Amino acid sequence: MSQRVVNSRINIPIDLIPTVTTIKEVNRLKVFVAAKMVSPGFISDAQGIQNICSLLKFSHRTVMTHMADLVRIGWVGHSPGTTTYYFRSWAWFYEKGMIYNRDAATADVRALNHFQSFLLSAKLALRIRKQELFERLNRDKSLPRKTVGVKSRKSAITKRGIASQDQLDTPRSNSGKNKLPYHGLSIQAMAQMLNLSPARACALKKEAVAAGYFRTNKKYNIISSHPTPIPNLRNLYLKAFPDKKNIRVMRDYSSTEPSILLVEQLHDEIIPVIPLKSVKYFKLYQKSVLRTISPFTFRRNFRMSSKVLMFEVG
Repeated sequence: MSQRVVNSRINIPIDLIPTVTTIKEVNRLKVFVAAKMVSPGFISDAQGIQNICSLLKFSHRTVMTHMADLVRIGWVGHSPGTTTYYFRSWAWFYEKGMIYNRDAATADVRALNHFQSFLLSAKLALRIRKQELFERLNRDKSLPRKTVGVKSRKSAITKRGIASQDQLDTPRSNSGKNKLPYHGLSIQAMAQMLNLSPARACALKKEAVAAGYFRTNKKYNIISSHPTPIPNLRNLYLKAFPDKKNIRVMRDYSSTEPSILLVEQLHDEIIPVIPLKSVKYFKLYQKSVLRTISPFTFRRNFRMSSKVLMFEVG
């Protein structure tokens, strides 16, 4: 049965991703996102549940199990004795203090097929974007402010909400010479981001690359170059520097005469492709409050000059 999709794209707040650690929680969030895609905010009949089942290829029992969990934690409202379910807006999550930042990842229907790798990609994309912004604001204090692109480093960071060094977890770059040449992350760090095992994080990384959520480039630090092969070159180096890891010997075909390179393999460069969006949840919350005030009927008369919102008592 073909499913009916009302919203083909959903902005998922990245603040919700750290709360999703187990497979059950991943599938529960997937059901919630799919419900928002196939409904205008509520479903009132069995066809709505069937649309979710068709979109996720889940059984009716599985969807209803996750729906009961969503009702229990308050993400979904349910009218007793009916089949009507109401799906909370992101403004509700903001009101409950579950969303603090504006950052959201745009998910389409295809993302539901690789949902956990999509969540990992969203976390990586946000981390790299914050790291790039932090480096841009701290690259070289001698540059003119117009070149840097901000009026005040302090006010710019405060407005964007990423002033904390602990949030970024990146080394401070005081000059262009100290700037990180690329953005890479180890498998162990990826595993900690979603509280996964390194093996599972490695599998999700490969799945995300195959799905096109981000690209990776191999990175090496050249230690030495030799015109001819040297027996036991790698073992000799590791004996002299036992603390070094990921040492490899490889051929260099980039030059006119191929040579032997002793290199240290670094973390893969991560190039995010997944779209991120800044959503103003506070304004959405204000609008939801205006809609829920029952003693008043509102006549919205916006004056462009004063921007005053007029109310009329009903």
